[in-house]
Amino acid sequence: MREYIHSIMLDKRNNVPAYLIKIVLSILAIFYLFVITARDILYRLGIFKAYRVEAKVISVGNLTLGGTGKTPFSMMLAKLLNDEMRRSPAVLTRGYGMDEKEMLERNLGEVPLFVGPDRVESARAAISTKKVDTIILDDGFQHRRLARDLNILLVDAGNPFGNRKIFPRGILREPTSSVKRADIVVLTKTDKTGCDPDAIKRELSGFKPGLVFLEARHRPEYLMSIRSGERAGLEIIKGKKARLVSSIGDPDYFEETVASLGAIVTGHFKFPDHHDYREADLAVISDDKESEMIITTEKDAVKLKAQSVYVLHIEMEITKGREELVARLNSLYNSQVS
Repeated sequence: MREYIHSIMLDKRNNVPAYLIKIVLSILAIFYLFVITARDILYRLGIFKAYRVEAKVISVGNLTLGGTGKTPFSMMLAKLLNDEMRRSPAVLTRGYGMDEKEMLERNLGEVPLFVGPDRVESARAAISTKKVDTIILDDGFQHRRLARDLNILLVDAGNPFGNRKIFPRGILREPTSSVKRADIVVLTKTDKTGCDPDAIKRELSGFKPGLVFLEARHRPEYLMSIRSGERAGLEIIKGKKARLVSSIGDPDYFEETVASLGAIVTGHFKFPDHHDYREADLAVISDDKESEMIITTEKDAVKLKAQSVYVLHIEMEITKGREELVARLNSLYNSQVS
């Protein structure tokens, strides 16, 4: 049912039942828009309070439901701050999906992770127990209680705004005009077929002239066997018949990435984002006889631990504007903590 409704939200179904559901979703979207607009006004008027903490706060988020690469970007940003800039960051996440939580834990190294719905309390705990000087909010653009010093907004260059309709009629979490709250916009997946980064920049600049834009892509690094934990070079995939398994926001980009490595994609088991694999799902996956290898995402690997599957590890790579990002980060620490 969830997948069916999602396909209607994206206008992939246009029959009579779908049309009736779209009417209901449109009505709900009006109420949703009213709530988020009222909330925004209350924060701007100071009626709803945003709390400051004794550290710099950087938000990483998006305008749409899933698929932009928030978590990989948060991991990249944490490593940049920790390894290159010699800062002491911590990452805060609400922990909606256990998959993203475990993915962060595996990849953050010595950077601490705090999970919980109350970002203010998590930030205070990070500062008091780990002595951090920087808080990274994973999926923080819509979160307003914790005041931030830098708002980084991620936009999928291949599908920036979906059908441009507000949730639940579409996948927009808030209107595109909300880009005015952003300090930096990162166009992700700029290597995706058919994307036009310049057109997106022109549109968003209309809401906030002088907006800083970066471009990024998901760069494949290596393959890892879930069962043994052994890593293998990307060359082993070339010419192999590969079946894909994913439950992510943008499965098509994952498929495009695997195909670009020279694999012959024989099929793709696509499940809804954050899907909890059942025994029946695992049975279908393990029963595959056509492919030479099964490949999944790092997010899905958490839920496929006992399977004979390879995980494609990716890193977020900034292809344009990395110097601007570093300069902006440096400028944060040249002023006193508020």
